[in-house]
Amino acid sequence: MIDFFSYNWEVRKDWFEWCREIENEELLKERTGGMGSFLKNLYHVADCERIWMNQLQGNPPPMKNNHTITTLE
Repeated sequence: MIDFFSYNWEVRKDWFEWCREIENEELLKERTGGMGSFLKNLYHVADCERIWMNQLQGNPPPMKNNHTITTLE
């Protein structure tokens, strides 16, 4: 599990750095594959970390709607 978390952390870090370099319009643009947009894909990666941490602590993950996320911040 630690290997998965470490890998996910690196991917998340790389995504955040790359996403900071492009316009918000490009982050939100709907695309084929993945979760539908770069921002939704990034949210998915970070959300998986949150789900894993909640599961390790024996807590149910809080439900969030990724359609309300409109900026990198």
